[in-house]
Amino acid sequence: MQDCNRHKPSQWDAESRFGDDPFRADWSANHPIRTMIANKAMLGQSVLECGCASCIDIKYYNGTDMKYTGIDITLNFIRGAKRHDRNVDVRYGNILAIPFVDSSFDTVYASNVFEHLNSGEWVLAISEMWRVARKQILLALYIVPDSHPMEINKDGWGFNIIKYNIHELLEVFWRCAAWRSLEMIRDIGDDNRILFVLEKAKC
Repeated sequence: MQDCNRHKPSQWDAESRFGDDPFRADWSANHPIRTMIANKAMLGQSVLECGCASCIDIKYYNGTDMKYTGIDITLNFIRGAKRHDRNVDVRYGNILAIPFVDSSFDTVYASNVFEHLNSGEWVLAISEMWRVARKQILLALYIVPDSHPMEINKDGWGFNIIKYNIHELLEVFWRCAAWRSLEMIRDIGDDNRILFVLEKAKC
């Protein structure tokens, strides 16, 4: 765990040298899936965003009783988040080894993160989200269409987007945790995002 959370320069650092991220563009910052995630998270009192980049979603929680925390592996994004909101609680952290104790947050979510993980990392990432969540985890992602000719394609910032399908991800959910309910909301926005909501079983 400690090794995963020790900063290692990466392509994200190189591409984010100006401290902002591409998701601050209007098309992404105002994507309906962000509002949907916030509405789900508001059912609790605390939320952790894994892979938060420059903490665009803090706008949904400012002025409420919700406690928002973000983690990211890119120091330039963290600096950018602090520049936009100096009071935001954002920290260096890896979704594969989340630097919090068990059951620290009511809701834990990741958006536009799993597309950049290798399939062998899905179980660990979901297990870590599950570990630090008290009530639910939310996973928002873009599924590369089956018609796409490549197994891996490049997005606008030159990062790998892994091609996989919903059935593979559901298999991971079954392997990871004993959840009480699973909701899948499809076709969100013009680019047809998907939101998975996994509610933890009460002990």
